[in-house]
Amino acid sequence: MDTEGGATREQYVKKLNEAGGIYFGREQGAQDFQEVINQVRELATTPHKFKTLVIDSFSKLYNIEAAAAEDRIGSDFGKDKREADKPTRKLLTWLDRIDMNVPLICHKKDKWERRERELIYAGETFDGYKKLDYELDLWLKTKMVGSKRMATVAKSRIEGFPVMTDITLDLDTFKEAVRRKCH
Repeated sequence: MDTEGGATREQYVKKLNEAGGIYFGREQGAQDFQEVINQVRELATTPHKFKTLVIDSFSKLYNIEAAAAEDRIGSDFGKDKREADKPTRKLLTWLDRIDMNVPLICHKKDKWERRERELIYAGETFDGYKKLDYELDLWLKTKMVGSKRMATVAKSRIEGFPVMTDITLDLDTFKEAVRRKCH
């Protein structure tokens, strides 16, 4: 599910076709939260051959919903985010019911904490539903190191991915980490 339109580029279309995947983009409804929920519900209730569903980016989908809510009811005291949380909770309920790997790609944002009477920078977090980290089995913070994609494991319920370790971000690394978990 391509909320940003980036997977329409030739190299991504080729990879998706080679993998036997299906594209669901903006033209098909990837920026409409209810349509995304409908598609996930379909995956949860209908037999299919797919093993992975990628939502890229969940941040975009969430923020589109928050912006629409802000237009309707304003943003005082986080009203817009609370409205975007509602379809997010429905989506997460359906994602729990599908037997698939589901990477949710999120943008990063600064994290701030209130200490006494001032806001203190507390690092980085993902942009989206605040409680998303409680729902995830694995949270990777990605970065480029030279020409390699790397990730730091920020949270893990998966044995093969110890928290605060760095991994190369590729399919072979994932397979090996999952294999380590099984032995």
